[in-house]
Amino acid sequence: MRFAVALLAAASLAGCGGADDSAPGGESGGVAVVAPAFVGSASCGQCHAGHATRWAHSHHALAMQPATAATVLGDFADVTFEHEGVTTRFSRRATAFVVRTEGADGALADFEVKWTFGLDPLQQYLVDLGRGRLHALDIAWDARSKEQGGQRWIHLHPADKVGPSDPLHWTGANLQWNHMCAECHSTNVHKGYDAATDTFATTATEHGVGCEACHGPGERHLAWAGLEASQRQRDAARGLVVQLPKPAAFVFEAGARTAKRVAPVPPIEVEACARCHSRRTTTTLDYEHGKPLLDTHLLALLEDSLYFPDGQIQDEVFEYGSFVQSKMFHAGVTCSDCHDAHAGGLRAPGNELCVRCHDRTYFDQPAHHHHAVGTKGATCVECHMPERHYMVVDPRRDHSIRVPRPDLAVVHGTQDACTMCHTDKKPKWAADAVATWRGQDAAPLPEHWTAAIAAGRARSPRAGSLLLAALRHDDWPAIVRGTAASLLGDHGGEEVDRSLAAAARDPSPLVRLGAVLGLRGRAPELRVALLGPLLADPIATVRQSAAFALADCEALLTGDTRTAFVAAAREHDEAQRANAERDWAWVNRGLFAAQQGQLAEAERNYRKALRLDAGSVRAASNLADLLREAGRDDEGEQVLRAAMLAAFDDRPLQHVLGLLLVRRGSRDEAVQLLRAAATGSDADPRFGYVAAVALVEAGRVDEGIAILESVQRRDPWNRDVLEALVAFTRQHFGSFRAIPWARQLRELAPGDVEVQAMLRELESGK
Repeated sequence: MRFAVALLAAASLAGCGGADDSAPGGESGGVAVVAPAFVGSASCGQCHAGHATRWAHSHHALAMQPATAATVLGDFADVTFEHEGVTTRFSRRATAFVVRTEGADGALADFEVKWTFGLDPLQQYLVDLGRGRLHALDIAWDARSKEQGGQRWIHLHPADKVGPSDPLHWTGANLQWNHMCAECHSTNVHKGYDAATDTFATTATEHGVGCEACHGPGERHLAWAGLEASQRQRDAARGLVVQLPKPAAFVFEAGARTAKRVAPVPPIEVEACARCHSRRTTTTLDYEHGKPLLDTHLLALLEDSLYFPDGQIQDEVFEYGSFVQSKMFHAGVTCSDCHDAHAGGLRAPGNELCVRCHDRTYFDQPAHHHHAVGTKGATCVECHMPERHYMVVDPRRDHSIRVPRPDLAVVHGTQDACTMCHTDKKPKWAADAVATWRGQDAAPLPEHWTAAIAAGRARSPRAGSLLLAALRHDDWPAIVRGTAASLLGDHGGEEVDRSLAAAARDPSPLVRLGAVLGLRGRAPELRVALLGPLLADPIATVRQSAAFALADCEALLTGDTRTAFVAAAREHDEAQRANAERDWAWVNRGLFAAQQGQLAEAERNYRKALRLDAGSVRAASNLADLLREAGRDDEGEQVLRAAMLAAFDDRPLQHVLGLLLVRRGSRDEAVQLLRAAATGSDADPRFGYVAAVALVEAGRVDEGIAILESVQRRDPWNRDVLEALVAFTRQHFGSFRAIPWARQLRELAPGDVEVQAMLRELESGK
């Protein structure tokens, strides 16, 4: 079994093998493309003084500044901050700001702050760790007022011990400015990573989010502005690379309670913002302004741990993924309708913002919100845009702008706006209150996708039918339907395949991406038939995803489809090379090569990943598996043991090494490792299943069954676990104890005649 990297796991892509470690560059189609130059925000301000003045004080403009007495907000007056046994000191040396804290080797050392990052509600600090790398400290300054609880140092992971081996330690790759932060805190960033030397030479036109970060390079517009009026009229685009048109107004039709946009607007503005305000990964080495978002970035779908099953934000996913679920987005609302794009603030305070489009006499009334006027509950955003806190003190509002549904929270454990304020209450209380407000004669609440996404994640008996229904809901958001398509990969049958075939032809690229994910485990001939056309899709990430899904099918491709595959595979590889400083990019290249039978190339890429991160679980696991297939288990064992010493969470490596030792006959150590891999409430259910089987075979029956029961509570519809529970409890404790598991197995597979026969046999006492 190969440990594959999911296409959207770690927000990454998979790529094909190549011959060298250098990043691609140069020409397009044999002709050098000369892009317009960036001229800097100061040039823009010469003509757009009003916009420039408002922008100059915005969070965008001040997103990153040199560390000076004027820009540093934190207390560096020789103060200390302690977290999990590490004492960090903040002090001044002449004009320098110095932090003495735990470095990558675990020892205390002095680091000079080079840049500030952000303003409010907290400010982070960047230090230079050499080889061109800037890193953000994981201790930040709480910039809020003392009355708000601020003016203090805070650790961004207050409940955790974050040591040097932890990927969230400030010296690790996840807090490296060059690839994690630069694109969205600076303008015209060129990462400048050299894979051969593992160094950066990152450049930017300006630090902070300047005019050209949104409008594109200004050289041609500046030239246009210098033309005579008659000449300017000949260029409707005004020399702009990205034209952000002013959206048409919203108007109230006679008797309407909600205004409507008088004309549709193109998605370019929302997608320009989404480049940074989304959970995504860059897939191009140099960003090209004006392209569709999914041509340059891979967007995360509604993945477990990122979003609640109803689509509300859970992890730090920013705004776009929730906003595209909203009725507002589908009615043509854009970011700048509510936000001043230059100053960064809201266009009106409180409910005044909302009543510009929603009739005040109906919506901003106790009869609608059921709270006393002037209270928090009477504020539109508290009910329709509940907030979660990230980085300890940074509140982010959910932008799906939804009607509160505590009834969904009761069943599915989703976030409930009501009990986020009424913290002493439960969602059932809130659901009952809403039902009372609505009255007995109210129409049923509308069908929602929550049940489908929740069932799909749990692989419950109803998952297949619910996901199929969700995929057919053309009126549901594309990100929801794409997620449903991706989850259908766990289900088989002709109806599922027909629905995924339709999804692969859907007008929305998010749905087509979901179809690729849903089809990647299907038979090669079916994948070629359904995904082959996507190799020439107009959207780059769809083409690249299709290439990965067909990597092992190249021999079945002919004619134009084969030509398209070669081109899409090359794009896929370039997407990985755009992230060549990350171990997962090399793992993905290795996976692609392995699927094509290029085993030496796959091995080379996995080893490159381990040179970047000695504890890369995916690299070590895939390499060990590759070596096993080549009959080189001794080398695989060395790889796994070395990676275990460096990995933050070595349980996946313990699992793989345990399987290796089982093959070798070292049963005692194998069982010990497999048992350790299954430890913890967040352990992979598959690890628990394998450990339980090993323990039962070793005579530790009670312990093995206890693990299976624990896994089943966390993953109740895991068929392997249910089958093992039936077999082991029947064998060791008798038919009666196995019956409940067998009944659940029948519910999961109602058409399986073998399961039905087994259950009848158990119930008869045999």
